[in-house]
Amino acid sequence: MQILFSRVFLLKKQAVFAPVLAALRTTFLILCLVFPQLLWGVGVALANDGVSETSTSGSVLSQSKSSSGAVLDSELDSELDSELDSELDSEPVASSGNLAVSGDSAVNKPAKQSQAESDQAAQAQETVNYMRFSIAKAASKDDWTFFRGSSFAWKQGLWKYHQDLGHSLASWHWVWRVGWIQACNNAKHLWEGMCQDIFIAGEKDKALVVRSQVVKAYQNLFRGSRSQDIVKRLETMFANPANFRRGKPLFIAKQIVYAVNQIGGNYGMQAAARMSESHPQVENYYKKVVRSF
Repeated sequence: MQILFSRVFLLKKQAVFAPVLAALRTTFLILCLVFPQLLWGVGVALANDGVSETSTSGSVLSQSKSSSGAVLDSELDSELDSELDSELDSEPVASSGNLAVSGDSAVNKPAKQSQAESDQAAQAQETVNYMRFSIAKAASKDDWTFFRGSSFAWKQGLWKYHQDLGHSLASWHWVWRVGWIQACNNAKHLWEGMCQDIFIAGEKDKALVVRSQVVKAYQNLFRGSRSQDIVKRLETMFANPANFRRGKPLFIAKQIVYAVNQIGGNYGMQAAARMSESHPQVENYYKKVVRSF
């Protein structure tokens, strides 16, 4: 009787715990199947991050750039960003112009149009888009987003439209001038008519942040090129008295020395050494740059 009771008890126990055990086994199997995939996915993501962080820019000097050089790049960018932020905080912003429209949603067009009429309507709409900016004031958020997102061809049309009105780079607010230089910071458009005018004007711009953007563009576009012409342009920019305040160099002085070092070449190295002699702070910074490469 006692044996029979024990067996009945064990059967009841199994009946109670069997679903739980089955569920645990199922969960364990699912975890075994799922987690290896997740771990593999994490491993791939980490590997990709490692590849992207160690990828090269294609130039001779950028391929040999050390982690110390990357830190110097980051430091200069941080100083530039801080300067931009402080300038923007003190600027009134223009009200946004009408958002650009295109196609049949802009106006109620007749069912049929000739090609000439269609072209004329498109040209009129482009003119409206070109007129939307208050170029003498800081860009509104909407206008800045529209400008940054527009194609290079559209920017060329905008530049020509204002050029025909007698507007040069100096006619634009400094925020817009920064935007123009950033638009030309691409080797594909280097020294095209518009960009050449913008870079040359930007070299002598009265706004420090604008000149700094030109230096950054030259560093990016001519890294490893050993271009004496660009180094000479940067030397001229370095000599601008506005790069020093109360006898001390502003961050752009260090930025120029760093850019010249990145461009490279015997002439570039000699020029960087000459510029470093202008002030002990620049000299110490240049020694730091040399040690980093």
